[in-house]
Amino acid sequence: MDDVFDLLSDGDLYKVLRLVMVNSGSAAYVEIPIDETAALLSKNNKGKTSALNALKLFLLPEINFKACEKKFGFSSGGKVYTGEESFSYYFPSATSFIILEATNIQGDFCIVLHQNPKEALGYNRIAVPKSYADIRHLFWNTESDANQGMGSHPVDFNLSTVQQQLMAQKGIALIDQESIRTALYTRVSPTKPETRFCLMPLVQLPKPPMMRSIKALLQLSFDIKGANTKNLPLAIANIIDSEISTSKEPVNIDFKRIHSERERLRQEANHIHNVKNHQQNWLALGKSYRDYGLNLRKWHKDVAGLSGAIVTLLNQFQPEHEAAQEQLQALVSDRKRIEKNLAGKTAEISTKNGERKPIVKDLEKLNTSIELAKEVIAREGPVIDSQDAFDISNYLREIKKEAEVELESFQNREKANARLEVLVGNKTKLATKIKLLDQQLAEDSQGFLSFLDEHSATILNSLNAGFKGLSQEPMFVQTQAIECFAELFELENDQVLFCGEVLDNFQIKSFDAQSFRDNIIAELDKLRDQQEKNEKSIDELNRLIKAGGELSTALVEEKHQELKEIDDEIKALVSLDRDQEDLQEKQLTLAGLDDYLESLEVEKDTLNNQYIECFAIEEETRKKVTSIEKNFERIKQCDTQLQYLKKLIAEDGETVSEAVDIDLVLSVDEVEQHLGTLETLQNTLKNDKQKSLEKFRAIISGNVLALDAELAHRTDLESIDFSDAYQKLRSEFENIDSKEKEHLIQVRNHNHETSVEISLLDNMARAIKNFEERINAQLGSVKISNLTGVTIEIKTLDGFNTLRRELANHGSTSDQLMEDSFYQRLMDFCEQYLTTGSGYGKLDLEKIVTDVKFVYEINGKKESTSQSNGTSGMVNAVLLAILMRRLVPEDVTFTLPVVFDEIGSLDEDNLPELRRVVEFNHFVLLVANPNNNGYIAQHIGHWHDVYLHNVTEGEVVNKCLAIYVAETESLKTVESQASFELA
Repeated sequence: MDDVFDLLSDGDLYKVLRLVMVNSGSAAYVEIPIDETAALLSKNNKGKTSALNALKLFLLPEINFKACEKKFGFSSGGKVYTGEESFSYYFPSATSFIILEATNIQGDFCIVLHQNPKEALGYNRIAVPKSYADIRHLFWNTESDANQGMGSHPVDFNLSTVQQQLMAQKGIALIDQESIRTALYTRVSPTKPETRFCLMPLVQLPKPPMMRSIKALLQLSFDIKGANTKNLPLAIANIIDSEISTSKEPVNIDFKRIHSERERLRQEANHIHNVKNHQQNWLALGKSYRDYGLNLRKWHKDVAGLSGAIVTLLNQFQPEHEAAQEQLQALVSDRKRIEKNLAGKTAEISTKNGERKPIVKDLEKLNTSIELAKEVIAREGPVIDSQDAFDISNYLREIKKEAEVELESFQNREKANARLEVLVGNKTKLATKIKLLDQQLAEDSQGFLSFLDEHSATILNSLNAGFKGLSQEPMFVQTQAIECFAELFELENDQVLFCGEVLDNFQIKSFDAQSFRDNIIAELDKLRDQQEKNEKSIDELNRLIKAGGELSTALVEEKHQELKEIDDEIKALVSLDRDQEDLQEKQLTLAGLDDYLESLEVEKDTLNNQYIECFAIEEETRKKVTSIEKNFERIKQCDTQLQYLKKLIAEDGETVSEAVDIDLVLSVDEVEQHLGTLETLQNTLKNDKQKSLEKFRAIISGNVLALDAELAHRTDLESIDFSDAYQKLRSEFENIDSKEKEHLIQVRNHNHETSVEISLLDNMARAIKNFEERINAQLGSVKISNLTGVTIEIKTLDGFNTLRRELANHGSTSDQLMEDSFYQRLMDFCEQYLTTGSGYGKLDLEKIVTDVKFVYEINGKKESTSQSNGTSGMVNAVLLAILMRRLVPEDVTFTLPVVFDEIGSLDEDNLPELRRVVEFNHFVLLVANPNNNGYIAQHIGHWHDVYLHNVTEGEVVNKCLAIYVAETESLKTVESQASFELA
């Protein structure tokens, strides 16, 4: 190809080398080299292009997936993925990583993306000045034989360990967007260490239009055959927008200012007309307001003299009244003090009663527990022949074990049958024992111990209570032996001595014939009780075995309740001694608290008596004050009437200049006469005020001035607010003619400025046309396939073009505002096609630029019909190179992959030409296809069957199954003389 085809000249190289996905997307571990032309092979919807789309996460300065649709635009088959869906796809786990290996003039480096545990949908970056080969072991153990020899994740693979080891290799965390922009887009500079990790040096600051341009160009690179027709218009619109925003004369059209200025002038014209309509009201207001002012001054003079006279009269009664009031206040203070003390004492009594309640409640619980323990001792003591709570609790634990066995049998039919057999056997044994004991009672037979002397019988009974149950009469020799043995024991002061030495823990249990009989009766009671329980258990098991589920549940619940009652009795027995001690202690505490409460009640009664006495004295004093007040109530009423008149007309704050004897002493009658004269003057003022207010309100309601609407409802003409409003109205009415002349001048200026402002739309159209011509000038030197030439046509919105033509028809020299329809068209255009800037309206070029058409020239004939996918891909590749050149400095070569999906649909003859065009413009061609074929193998040479191998062992994260290490399959030329042998 001719030299003119080399649109990206060699310079400082910035190139992406490798993309690695770990527990991300469909990959358990996948390495994809992206620095050389290759084919990506796998079935559709396996994630080939989704993996390459991850490059956006590196090349755009984002830190989370919020508003993902706008930031990244991840989509497939017309579906746009949300932030939650995209985050779950790329980072489903804390062990999910995406690594990009790249190179610049300072060498290879890696950027590692991982989850941000501190932000929802967030991810972080760590930049490491190492090649991927140096850090691969952190993510994948290639030496492992796992997964059919494909390797496995390292042992103890986790985010914290990876972070620590990356930072140990001089990695830096790029957390905020500002540091990310600086690192990614600032050209490598020795004075800025963070630029060591620059991926794409930009010619401009990374402002929003530049970012949108990068995003659109990335979209185009991932769809080089142009299946999505929106990518190219978006890229061109944002590049033009970026160039215009940084030019010396940016096209910023302030439609909002035009509209607001027109609205201001329209309101001003209405205002001038309104003021002229209220001239008569203004003249009437001036007269009534002046009369009101003169009468108000006389009113103030009369009020001043009358006030002095009333003060003199009031002073005559003041000392006596004040003394009585002071006495009353002192009594009120004493009463309130007593009330406070009484309330405090009442609160303390309430607090102590509150302390008493839990003690009483504890005593009730302790008494209940102790009574239960005593009942159990009384019930079970004779059964085991012991009153010891510990012995009885052990006995109950045995009963509990039997109950638990029964409960277990209730819950298992086989165990129920086995238990039933045991109980039936016990039934026979118990019946036999009862029969023998009944026979002993009936025959009044003596027991074994009855045939011994009293000492020997007591010793044997104390050693083992079981001797009482023996009925056989011992032989003479046996009797002698037993009595000799018993002589070894001595009974002395409730102690037992064996061979002269005291036996510890030995309880003396005397024996006599009656106790023997009583023992038989007790034993019979015990056996009959066991027999009854045995019969009950047999009956329950029979019902359980024969019955259905509801009865089984009821029996199990009964047995649970029985176990709970046994537990309660055991607890009561075990805690008996402690409960009795606690009972005594709490009884003493309660008694002390009751004594203290009694003393508090006495103190409260004393305070009540003091309160009653103080209240009585206070009432007497209050009557005295009332009596004094009646003596000068008449003069006070005069003062009240005067104060009322003062309230009707607020003072204007002016000092009374007329001579008034304010020390004049008047009688009460004279004061009342002066008040009558003052009321007459008050009515005159009221009439003047009413006339002034009516005219003022008429002017206010007519919106002559932007005054506080509340002024129309106020009645204080002498206030500063009213005076200010009056002066403003006077200025407005006296200057209305000059204001009207100034208004007409402003209208003419507005029409002229509007015309100039609107003409900027033509500047935008010219900027778009100039950009198109510059691109076509560069395309003119390019020859692709069988095309003689290629040009582009940038299509703009019909409404944009129509509006420019309509606005040209309006004049700019009239002293009348233009029609509302004119401004309505401007407003509609503003709302639809402008974005808001810093105080101005800015055209939204993404909406203005609607399409980019290609015009192909073949053998001198131009046509705009669609070409083959291969031709379209080559044209898009050249155009991508031209557009990319506008983003990076001239002496920089920025290389990234371009993707051609479904390469199998491409004409076989176009594939080598497509590869040549892409690579000649310093891009890397990655083609995607479901399977390999001869011409892909021949013309591409390398291929990656990314999803051929899957995880066969170990833990799988989400659906991350694929394993692929960066080794491609490829064709290689061999010598024709080479010989081959079959193994």
